Amino acid sequence: MKQFFIGFSKWGLNLIKHFFPKGEKYIALFLKDALKKDLDNESSVYMYPAKEDLVIRKYCEENNIPVFLVEDGFIRSLTLGSSFFKPASLVIDSRGIYFDPTRESDLEYILNNYIFDEALIDRAQNLITLLLENKISKYNHLADKEIKVPNKNIKLVIGQVDDDMSIKKGGYGFNSLKLLRIVKENSNSDDFIIYKPHPDVVAGIRKGVVEEKELYNYCDMIVIDTSLDSCFKVANEVHTITSLSGLEALMRGKKVFTYGMPFYAGWGLTNDFRKCKRRKRKLSLYELIAASYILYPKYRSLNTLQESYPEEILKEIKELKVKYFNDFIFRLKINFLGKSAVTLRKIRDLL
Repeated sequence: MKQFFIGFSKWGLNLIKHFFPKGEKYIALFLKDALKKDLDNESSVYMYPAKEDLVIRKYCEENNIPVFLVEDGFIRSLTLGSSFFKPASLVIDSRGIYFDPTRESDLEYILNNYIFDEALIDRAQNLITLLLENKISKYNHLADKEIKVPNKNIKLVIGQVDDDMSIKKGGYGFNSLKLLRIVKENSNSDDFIIYKPHPDVVAGIRKGVVEEKELYNYCDMIVIDTSLDSCFKVANEVHTITSLSGLEALMRGKKVFTYGMPFYAGWGLTNDFRKCKRRKRKLSLYELIAASYILYPKYRSLNTLQESYPEEILKEIKELKVKYFNDFIFRLKINFLGKSAVTLRKIRDLL
């Protein structure tokens, strides 16, 4: 079977090709390129959502060629994906993509229809325990530090990347600054607002930088070089547009407010600014985690690149975290590679 990767760069495909072990692989920018390489109904087509080609999708639908959107999963790696580190998980979605609420995704289909048995619920409970005990998030390069806050109601506001696809598709006009303003407007005088900008924005890789002076008009503290887990520890409430951190906060028993339409909203677990009529079930946290972390993504070992499971990936990331924070040379090497990748990305964007 021929596999066509539309809009992928060679380095991008190289990072994830082990998730697609079978078949000849071709990179194509346009439909004409794929047709020259004999795209037919025995082929499959893969696209990043940010580069979804509607001309190719229409052709594939008319010719019964399966199309999949590809994106990082929810347990990704030690450091930022934008620094070109290999992912430990991908989602390969045949319907839509999890962060686009304008159409049904495979994840939404699972959440609406799947019958979760006891064994799967037990796995989800165990997975939550492992995630919390090891303080693992999507990215895991920030240190755990004590955050000193006053004895008030603490509201944690999560910043995102302004031009990220999840904001474009599911943000409904919100950006990080607008979110901060609304949270501030709806807060009492005894509320304490913490703002955590997205690490890609802090690193200067992605759009969304706002001057601190302006941010402090709407928050009391900005937390940058500290892990999300440390922020969750002091927060009573978490406010987000579409960030995965909202789901991670639910695992920690926090009250979560969503202002866009993330995939975990609309199932009876979050306080939602808007509704999605397609989402008709009330789910438990364990069902939501089982679908999102076990059933939906594909996992590959960071060490062997072979097919794996989330429980095994958590062990690998735990070991990487320990090494990263305890081995100065290893941390120096990882940070150097990350900064080099950021520089290359900036150069590429200028070309």
